[in-house]
Amino acid sequence: MDACVSNEFKSNRRYAVLFRTHVWDEFAKRQYQRLLATNPSGDVFIVANNTSGAFDNFDDPALFAFSTSSLAALDLPNISEMKADNPFWYNIDYPLYMFAKAYGGYDYYVVVEYDVGIEGSIDRIVEDMARSGYDSIGYDSGQPMKQWGYRKSAVDFYEAHEMRKELYCFSVFSARALAFLYARRVEMGRLVAERPEMKWPHCEIFIPTELAKNGFSLVDLSRYGRTDRYDFQPAVLEDDVHPTGTDRFLHPVLDRERSLQNIIKYEYRPERFFYPRSAFRRRLKRFQPHEYRSLLRRSLNARMRKVYGRLAASIVNVFVS
Repeated sequence: MDACVSNEFKSNRRYAVLFRTHVWDEFAKRQYQRLLATNPSGDVFIVANNTSGAFDNFDDPALFAFSTSSLAALDLPNISEMKADNPFWYNIDYPLYMFAKAYGGYDYYVVVEYDVGIEGSIDRIVEDMARSGYDSIGYDSGQPMKQWGYRKSAVDFYEAHEMRKELYCFSVFSARALAFLYARRVEMGRLVAERPEMKWPHCEIFIPTELAKNGFSLVDLSRYGRTDRYDFQPAVLEDDVHPTGTDRFLHPVLDRERSLQNIIKYEYRPERFFYPRSAFRRRLKRFQPHEYRSLLRRSLNARMRKVYGRLAASIVNVFVS
């Protein structure tokens, strides 16, 4: 695909880029700057969950802040997997409706989570969507639906053969797709209010299923670049992201501390650290022992306690110290 963006696209197609975050630290700032360095012709916003008040004193005209108190004005139910959960994690589409209501007039809305790396051109993606008539971009990893944990959240609204699932760390939606999804969420919310025993569909099954059922055109993210490092683990160190490189999407992209937490969290058999050729040990080789020692010790303790009991957990402290 030609890297140039046509004049027709620039003049007639307007899009917004939503840098989604719930934190603002040095890492989030660097990720935001990396996004800006991709030179999107769309308007870039920092779209932040401010339920905790972390952005109260944030002085930047690009900020669009929202909180759970914003839900009532849009007639959206404050529903998540469990009552204590963050509704914006379970319903990643909610902030899009809020933003579109505040900033209408865009043809497309590009969502980039704060831990996503993009090696390629957002302009080219949106231009191709406009030319091809696509309404949304998501990513289906190919995991069988029957093995996907959130499938059960949708059984009260969809038949099994209707269900689709997609990951939306990086996603793009047309204005008409968002308008439709918002209307459906409100309609479904009223139904659940009348019948609270009904399950609330997780966003990653609600969005693609509703769009596919109702005649919208969906395209997979893999059309626009490699997705071999686009999952929940293993983490990609931010130093390994090259915005001008070959078209590729990376997730999660993290700093050193977060990367270590991710690597150790998703290693369900941390005793593999003691296997010289294990992938787990190789990943940790990029870090100094003092960086991961305490995290590894806690993970090993939890694993040994679960499998072998307290005595084995205490022995771990002798080897990882």
